[in-house]
Amino acid sequence: MDIISIIAGLLKDTKSLIEFEEQLKLLMQKAFTQWVGEIFEELDKTIKQKKLEEGWEYCRSDNRSVQFLFGSVTFKRSLMRDKRGNSHYPLDECLGLVPHQRYSPLVELKVAELASENTYREVADILKEWTAVSLSHTTMHWSELGAEAMVKIKQGILNGTLREAYLKHRSRSERKQRNLKQSIRMSQLLKQPVRPSVGVKHGSVALHSSSSSAMGHLSKILELSF
Repeated sequence: MDIISIIAGLLKDTKSLIEFEEQLKLLMQKAFTQWVGEIFEELDKTIKQKKLEEGWEYCRSDNRSVQFLFGSVTFKRSLMRDKRGNSHYPLDECLGLVPHQRYSPLVELKVAELASENTYREVADILKEWTAVSLSHTTMHWSELGAEAMVKIKQGILNGTLREAYLKHRSRSERKQRNLKQSIRMSQLLKQPVRPSVGVKHGSVALHSSSSSAMGHLSKILELSF
């Protein structure tokens, strides 16, 4: 069954447009978290092979979950040792994920922005209502360093430099970006064949918006994925 048939089925089985949109939101979150997890694992395979050719040693594969705005992505990645015996998760390093990081950089940034104007309980409620982020307010607390950081966050929001300052420390270096592009080219991520659904009537849905719009981008993604 293709995505159009699934969405049409949701519309048929729900009793209101509100219920339909809620169910469609859950469907999109589930689909995108699954796709991103599969992409991460495919990328890990390519990086692992490259590191083996460089003389690294494979140890084992470990699970990791990262909470993005669109949902929690769970994936397996390889633990490896370099030629000096140091342990690494090459995929984590490639993506820019630091050890024990549970939330994506964008989630962290949004939490910081919201926490500067709301209580922690309100932040958790806002994120739960408008995104796929489930965050307990009890996991956030003030400390001396936290208070100092919050002052800097409020200053950054007021002068419009918060996102720039945050991204400065979380963006990949030019070398890491080149390595990531090379790994993606070497992987099968851009070579997946399109498999037609058996028994499904194919057609088209009119898209009355620019191909550069959000809906246009979503349409292209779905066309490439199904």
